[in-house]
Amino acid sequence: MSRTLLIFQLWLLAVAGITSAAPPQGPDAWSMMWNDEFEGTAIDSTKWSWGSLPWGGIHHNTSYKSYITPEDSYLSGGSLWLRCRYIGKTVNGIWVPWTEGFVHSNGKFRATYGYVEIRAQFATNKGTWPAFWTLSDGWPPEIDIAELFGGEYYMHHGLATGSDWQNVSWDSAKPSAEGAWNWHLWGLEWGPGFLRWYKDGVAVKTISATKVPGDSMYLILNSGMRDGYDSTTPNPNYCQIDYCRVYQRSEYATNPSFEYDNSPWSRRNGAGTVSTEGVGGSKAMRILTNGTGDGAAEQTIYGLAADTDYVASAAIRSNGWANPTLGVKSFGGTEIANGRSASTWDVVNTPFTTGTTNNSARIYARLASTWATGYVDDLRITRAAAVMNPSFETGEKTSFWTTVGDVFVHNWSAYRRSGDWALRFNNPASERSASQTISGLKPSTTYQWSCWMKANNQGLNLGAKDHGGSDSFTAKTGLNWTWTRHQHSFTTGPSNTQATVYATIPANSVNSVVDIDD
Repeated sequence: MSRTLLIFQLWLLAVAGITSAAPPQGPDAWSMMWNDEFEGTAIDSTKWSWGSLPWGGIHHNTSYKSYITPEDSYLSGGSLWLRCRYIGKTVNGIWVPWTEGFVHSNGKFRATYGYVEIRAQFATNKGTWPAFWTLSDGWPPEIDIAELFGGEYYMHHGLATGSDWQNVSWDSAKPSAEGAWNWHLWGLEWGPGFLRWYKDGVAVKTISATKVPGDSMYLILNSGMRDGYDSTTPNPNYCQIDYCRVYQRSEYATNPSFEYDNSPWSRRNGAGTVSTEGVGGSKAMRILTNGTGDGAAEQTIYGLAADTDYVASAAIRSNGWANPTLGVKSFGGTEIANGRSASTWDVVNTPFTTGTTNNSARIYARLASTWATGYVDDLRITRAAAVMNPSFETGEKTSFWTTVGDVFVHNWSAYRRSGDWALRFNNPASERSASQTISGLKPSTTYQWSCWMKANNQGLNLGAKDHGGSDSFTAKTGLNWTWTRHQHSFTTGPSNTQATVYATIPANSVNSVVDIDD
């Protein structure tokens, strides 16, 4: 399976308590790409394997007092049940104190990055050891999304990295484990350079570090037993799971500038990131051919609107005679690609329109010339003639925006107009600005762009440039801390299909701040 950006979400539906929750930053920022509702009478073998470990065998290690059996993983009443039974007997020459339920998606479903959440009711009695976790090829890395140590009411959230157990880096927390035996949502948001754990939709722990993996990983759900069980430990005991859903960010390419190496781009024929070649950052994707076929880097973009105009864009350069192309396919129309052959960076745009029932597209950079080298950077997708991430809710909140000076997102309730986040221009004397290049415009057409702003004495210039006409802006002042709509109109030139829109506070000595949203 290709290494796609994912946002995965596992849920467990309960008789009582929280039954669902939106992914972080709201439901509009995400799209479901994979799920299992655990309906019916048999586990879906196209999504899960069970009855043994992904690498073979039925026993993890000596820390476990349970052995995996296929009959202890089953569906009933719209849930997946993972059971532990005390049998205390020799099976095929092996002493088996307890049995264990275990399912995994290795070979069936894997992904890189995303949001994953389960709604689960775990067995919490002495000795129980249920867990929801991920692995890649071999170990490490390992991400523990929810690992409960029964009898201690200790819920572990962790990341394991290193070459062996002694060199492991664990990060864990106890996010209010009281009541862990009830139904709860246990979630993970995973992106380039960060991991963020959630309980019942509330963030409880965050890691931001280069050690965060970018590997393609698969999901594991298991019950389990360890030392410490006694006569009060129920026999059998269960972990109950109602459904599993995987989400990816809508209309969003992950790691578009390749600063986090190759994840989650699918590559072929030697394509890979290189340092010191980037446009904005230090890295870019090198695409080459060596006589055996074309080189390419690809990513599937989910959550597109059907029957809607989009523009794929990227900065591209080559060794001067090769012709790297930027293309789009699998969107409900005929595959389309545009290219250029020059040794300097330039932006290539490839417009396309999704089909009437299509909600995803495959975006790629490709080089088909024999024995050639090309580079691509800042590869992304945007709606035609639309401001992307207009409410600062998507991705790392400033996704698609270029900021200068002391400009940052915040979630202070009194200073945001909608959603969870707004953008603040802070009060230092130097210039502060936020800008975005808009693609898919029509030539010789008048457009208006606007935002809502809130400030006291400070004014904000709203403008447009690089559209085939003169740089112009409209100033707004005297707002008295009231949300006010600010707008600016501009007209594209006779052959222009792009414009850069911006909001700027000029350098001055006024001690003030401005918030903008929507």
